[in-house]
Amino acid sequence: TPASLHVAPRNLTFAPATWSTPQTVVVRANDDDVDSAASEPEAFTLTYAVATTDTVFRGKATDLVVVVRVLDNDTAAIRLNHSGEVLALTEGDAQGATMGILGLASRPLANVTLRVTSSLPQLITVSPAVLTVVRGAWNQATPTVQVRALVGKYGGQVSSSITVTAESADPKYNGL
Repeated sequence: TPASLHVAPRNLTFAPATWSTPQTVVVRANDDDVDSAASEPEAFTLTYAVATTDTVFRGKATDLVVVVRVLDNDTAAIRLNHSGEVLALTEGDAQGATMGILGLASRPLANVTLRVTSSLPQLITVSPAVLTVVRGAWNQATPTVQVRALVGKYGGQVSSSITVTAESADPKYNGL
């Protein structure tokens, strides 16, 4: 999505007594919280005009364009509170362990469905296995996911990976 620029002040006045005094124009890009599709900085052209009754100066007022490049600072990602950590489970423990999905790292362009899976579903279960992050609530925590070890299925210590994948009409989140 294109960033919106704010330019201030919008007008500068140079008078005969202050013509050589520098004046500053500030250009600011709003943070849109969206991981832009562009991999390169987005370029915007600012065009300015000169209004004067001085015909000599008006004839010399050329090159009235400034290019502004805006680099996107947002990245599509799923924020987990146990990323890379080990969740210790005890066989048959009804409580299991909880894994929190803190939300998304940037605002998606569409709802995002998160699928939570265990690499050993016959031994380690997750519930709920599907969560939906609504586009407007992208930075809010989702319900916690319960991870449980089933009873009587182990012959020693077992390791399983819990994976969270995303599906969305937003290409930055789809397949993440």
